Amino acid sequence: MAVADHFDWHVRLDDPNEPLFTLAVVSDLFGVDPQVIRRMDQAGVCAAQRTEGNHRRYSRNDIEAIGQAFSLRREGMAHNAMAQIIALQQQVAALRAEIARLGEG
Repeated sequence: MAVADHFDWHVRLDDPNEPLFTLAVVSDLFGVDPQVIRRMDQAGVCAAQRTEGNHRRYSRNDIEAIGQAFSLRREGMAHNAMAQIIALQQQVAALRAEIARLGEG
């Protein structure tokens, strides 16, 4: 119990960038073969982190990007185009957040 007393696990659980989800969980969530998720990772749609055992782990932000990619895929976009569109969408969201932050100050 000493470790749990010194570490607020809620911080990790609440962090949308924390890589908590395995490839199997993510592929099950979307109902696709794990290879589909691997290909999206290779194309730059998401950025899975690796454990010491070299297993992929995905964050909630990665899962959100994969969901966006599936929406774009239904519209006929290629994996590389999806990655570029998602990156641009993330940049726009970050800039909007920065503008909102500056407007508050």
